[in-house]
Amino acid sequence: MQKEAAALTLEWAARLQAAFICKGARTLVGSPEGRLYMNLTGNSGMATAGSGDVLTGILAGLSAQGMHAFDAACAGVYLHGMAGDRAAHKKSEYGVTAGDLTLELEALFPELLKKTP
Repeated sequence: MQKEAAALTLEWAARLQAAFICKGARTLVGSPEGRLYMNLTGNSGMATAGSGDVLTGILAGLSAQGMHAFDAACAGVYLHGMAGDRAAHKKSEYGVTAGDLTLELEALFPELLKKTP
């Protein structure tokens, strides 16, 4: 199944000439040039109302700062999943809300920025 999802992700990225995100248990990001990224962050608790809106906001923010579409998509799904993992660690996967994701992002960004030279 994962091979089929990867092939379809790359096919649609090429067809649309855009970064293409295929959400699932393991989110895939494809580029028109044939690059493929599999995100390993995130959990089932993120399948909640508003979670996709949070991801959209992350992607829009990264793109608005001038990040290349494929890089923004890869970074965005990673950050989104990391926020979900942090929220699930605190509340369990059953208690995660979209608001929890935004709160975790608020804490996550300063931590990540400290680690970059």
